[in-house]
Amino acid sequence: MKIGYMGNEVSMKNIYENGRYFDKNPTWHTEDSPWKAKQILYCLNRNHIRPDSVCEVGCGAGEILNQLHRQMAGDVLFHGYEISPQAYQLCKGRAKERLEFFSKISWKLIAESTTLSLSSMFLNISKIIFLS
Repeated sequence: MKIGYMGNEVSMKNIYENGRYFDKNPTWHTEDSPWKAKQILYCLNRNHIRPDSVCEVGCGAGEILNQLHRQMAGDVLFHGYEISPQAYQLCKGRAKERLEFFSKISWKLIAESTTLSLSSMFLNISKIIFLS
């Protein structure tokens, strides 16, 4: 996908991989992560969903997964995938037992690490978080 005006198109993929997005958003919106995690937990609890694993594609700095890791059961596995090298540097510092981050999106790896089921998929407006 390309965005732009009057011949100044920029590939959306490039802004994440070339550092442009990071330059304009150095915190990668981590300040919003507690609120986002709270909303996800509310939806899960309201619908009685108890996932064994959570997979976030496009996890940015990884703070939403980190917040969920702190607040969910101790046997839930968390996997985050990020294409931005700058965001990956931020999220890999949050890695710990049951919380892993990967720098490239591999659908094969996602399928192996997270069982996907339609009944437990959560769609967050800007990204997809898979719960199983």
